[in-house]
Amino acid sequence: MKNPGRALAALLAALAMMLCAFAATAESTDYDPYHVEQDLAAQMAEVQLKNEPKVRELANGVKIQRTPQDDGIYNMYVLKADERGCYACHTSLQDTLNNLPMGHMDINFAGDIDVTVDHCISCHTYSPGYVPEYYSFGSVVHGLHKSAAFTNMGGDCMSCHDANESNGKMMLWDDVKYDRLRGILDVDSESAEAEFTWDQTTTTDPDDMFTLNWLAGFSDYMIYDDYVNDLDESRFPFDDWEVTVDGLVDNPFTITLGEMIEKYPSVTRIMTMHCTLDPVTGGLITTNEVTGIPIKYLLDEAGVQEGAIEVYTIPADEMCAYPVTLEHLSHYEDEDALLVYAIDGKPLQMYQGYPLQSWIAGMGAPNYAKQCNHLLVSDEPVEDLYLYQGWVREEDGRYFNKPNAAIFYTKEGQIIDVGEPFTFEGYADGYDDPIVAVEFSLDRGQTWQRFDTEGAKCGVWVYWHYTFTPSEPGAYVLKVRSVTESGLVTETPATMMVNAQ
Repeated sequence: MKNPGRALAALLAALAMMLCAFAATAESTDYDPYHVEQDLAAQMAEVQLKNEPKVRELANGVKIQRTPQDDGIYNMYVLKADERGCYACHTSLQDTLNNLPMGHMDINFAGDIDVTVDHCISCHTYSPGYVPEYYSFGSVVHGLHKSAAFTNMGGDCMSCHDANESNGKMMLWDDVKYDRLRGILDVDSESAEAEFTWDQTTTTDPDDMFTLNWLAGFSDYMIYDDYVNDLDESRFPFDDWEVTVDGLVDNPFTITLGEMIEKYPSVTRIMTMHCTLDPVTGGLITTNEVTGIPIKYLLDEAGVQEGAIEVYTIPADEMCAYPVTLEHLSHYEDEDALLVYAIDGKPLQMYQGYPLQSWIAGMGAPNYAKQCNHLLVSDEPVEDLYLYQGWVREEDGRYFNKPNAAIFYTKEGQIIDVGEPFTFEGYADGYDDPIVAVEFSLDRGQTWQRFDTEGAKCGVWVYWHYTFTPSEPGAYVLKVRSVTESGLVTETPATMMVNAQ
């Protein structure tokens, strides 16, 4: 084009003539140029009214709204958000697992955490010794939903998934929904006004104490029988329970629990037991005041021989014996490895391992042997041992749940008050790696606000409180992660959405 300026002038002149003609027509026919916009607004308002996000009230009075309110009808009419994800159909995934005909291990999360699909994926990804199939969750869940019990479930692929056109993958809706939904307000985390406190004295309600009951040996069946039928522990006399110390020791011996309590000083302290395979953002963890005899006292009396490397804490059925290195024990105070006979001032219940359970700070729950009656000192090479201090992915050697963090006592979509402080709470734990900081994000992980936890020690969780005041109505998403002394950072942050109204 030789003269673009002249062409542009001609185009503008033509547009001006068209506008004049439109105005003349509108004036002669009393045409309202805004009626289309008004009709569309009325139509959208009607559809929005018919597609309000569902609000559910729990037994304790807390109200839940899983889908944020947006300015239009996108979340409910376009995305059909209330009809997607596990909790669109299931009131409780924990109840669903407990009612499976093939049975399932008992999942009792601390802090009233709801079981999510991510918890299921964590265990069904790579769990040697626990789950026989690896990377099989997709097959399992699709098979269950196509079985006879679910033939009337309705829905389609998009009930559980979300299509990602950028990479061609079908993602789980529950994992990507916060990136799809409208009405979520992002707050710059680095400048957010929030209060943070932490301690290592908060304990678990004894009735909510975490304990897994594996049906692996005869004592496990008795433990489980008591768990479901509240059987009496008296069939195992407390004082007569025997503990043997042998292996690579100079003076092997056997002692009763009654004699042990009379001979050695007992220690009472707060300790945390953390499941090695605790799912990301999970609550397979408990912190209680325990009373017991330091294992060191028994090892000192037996006389550990030169060359010994580890000690096994062995339950009565000898089905599951797990080692802890003597080097690990040397890094802790004497009271950090106990043979526990009382929890929160009361004798253990049968499902807790009555009458005696080992508790070893910095180790995973397998070292907390129920009905412990044997300490075996050994010299097996460390490289031949699996030391339970978080769960390691075999393919890359990384911990998927160390450090772990979770949010307690807040429900997804919980309705909170605008302009009023709201306190989130939860834990962070790194097994044998001390927690040095807890970090929070209010803009879906774009920025993080760090709070140091200087002085936190291993063997007890870091229990945190984070108070934030929503300044305007809308949905807010909080992400929480923790950092360890060695530099590990929570790979999958705990995530929770609340609705301020």
